[in-house]
Amino acid sequence: MRTHVASLLTLTVLMVASSGANTSLIVGNTGIFGWPPMSWNPNVSCPVVLGDLRTILGSAYPNQSLVGSPYQVNATDGGIPNKRMLRPPCSIVNINGQTEPALVQVSGVYLTSYETEDCSTKFDPINNGTFYPDINGDGRPDTFCDSTGNLFLVGDTNSFNPRIH
Repeated sequence: MRTHVASLLTLTVLMVASSGANTSLIVGNTGIFGWPPMSWNPNVSCPVVLGDLRTILGSAYPNQSLVGSPYQVNATDGGIPNKRMLRPPCSIVNINGQTEPALVQVSGVYLTSYETEDCSTKFDPINNGTFYPDINGDGRPDTFCDSTGNLFLVGDTNSFNPRIH
């Protein structure tokens, strides 16, 4: 649980730092995190593409409609079908047959609040469904939760607030 809280705090601090300066976290030719940008998770081998919410949502921006997003894969779904995949694909093929990157670094946003929900002591069935390890040493599988929150674009006064996991 501490790891997840620390990660969330780090992410929040980086988002606030980015939004306060109104600049991207990737700067210059080498960038803060190197160039080309890589995932902050060493277990993720997918390349990172720099983008923003307008890019992700396409003509659907600023509405919360899937239609028009380059990540729409069929009439009702977008993106990767299971958010808990430990090894998600590095790209998806959208409804128009175009290949889109699956890992996008979104800059210029801020998080106003978040909710912790959907807690479990097991991996999702797509990841074998076994219990999480007992990292804290209490003799029981550790509990991990999903956090969701509303993202806002820095300087945008629209009532646009996509929910992100």
